[in-house]
Amino acid sequence: MQHSNRQLFHAKVEVSYKNSILDPQAEVIEKSMNQLISSHFTNLKLSKKFSFQLEAETHEDAVKLVDQICDQLLANVTMETYHFTLTEVK
Repeated sequence: MQHSNRQLFHAKVEVSYKNSILDPQAEVIEKSMNQLISSHFTNLKLSKKFSFQLEAETHEDAVKLVDQICDQLLANVTMETYHFTLTEVK
């Protein structure tokens, strides 16, 4: 239920390893891709995607809330990076 003074936002978050972090799962997949097809695949990156809605007073408040949940739960900020888009639900 939406409160009258709050706005509803839709967030899409993508979390992936930082470039400096070795991703063994991506390396195995990349190696298999190169073995299966006569080509040279490089720089394979895996990521996790999250999609959810949230209520906030303003767009800026929603950005702060998404940042907070990414920092505290969705991403291991020591090893991972994240980016997100946030749109108001009309």
